[in-house]
Amino acid sequence: MVTRRWKYALAGLLLVFGLAVLASYWLLATTAGARWVSTELVRRSSLPLVVGKVEGRLCDELRLKEVRVAWPSGSLATESFSVAWRPAALRRGKLLVTTMTVQGVTLSTVAGGEPPAEPGQPLSLSWPERPNWLKWLRVELRQLRLETVQWQRPEQPPLVLDRFTGRLRWTGRRLKLTALELTAPQGALNASLEARWGRPGLTLEAVAEIAELAGESARLQLSLQ
Repeated sequence: MVTRRWKYALAGLLLVFGLAVLASYWLLATTAGARWVSTELVRRSSLPLVVGKVEGRLCDELRLKEVRVAWPSGSLATESFSVAWRPAALRRGKLLVTTMTVQGVTLSTVAGGEPPAEPGQPLSLSWPERPNWLKWLRVELRQLRLETVQWQRPEQPPLVLDRFTGRLRWTGRRLKLTALELTAPQGALNASLEARWGRPGLTLEAVAEIAELAGESARLQLSLQ
C-alpha cells in the first residue's frame, strides 16, 4: 500500500512538472504566449496603455506595433518596437540584447505638465550614487536604433530627431556608450561616453556638425576627461 502511494505521488509530481514545462514553453516560445503577456500588462497597467499588434516570442525576438501610453500631462506613441536578446547569456549573469529598434515615436506634452522649479536650489556637481543592486547587474546592448522621433510641445514647433544609433555596456561599475550617432534637421552628432564608479571618472568625446550657424555650417569638437 505504501509503495503504491509513493507511485501515485511520483506520478503526480511528474505530471505537475510536465504541465509547468509545457506552460513555460507556451508562454516564452510562442506568439500566443507573448500576446497573453501583453494583454495582461495592458489590463494591469495603471496608465491607459494600448498595444495594437504583437509578433514574435518572448524568448528571442519580440515585435510590438502601434503602442500608445497616456498620462495626465501627455502621451507617447510608437509605430513599432522590436527587441532581440539571448536568454542563454543569463546563465553568465548577463542581460544581452543584440538589437533594439524603435520607429515612429511621438511624444506629446501639454502646458502645465511640469511643476515649476523651486528657486534658490544650488546646482549639485557631486558624482551620483550607484544603487547597490546595480553592482550585480551586467547589461550589453549591441545595437540601439531610434528612427523618426518627434516631441510635440504646446505653442512651440516640434523637436524632430531623424535617427539615433548607439551601443551600451554596463559592467557593474562602468557604463560605456559607444558609436553614438544622432542626426536631426539642425545637424549631426557623433559621440562616445564612459562613466566609472568605484574610482569615479567621466570620459566624453563628441563631434557636432551644426547645419546653420550665422548662415554657415559649423563643426564643434569636444573632449572631456
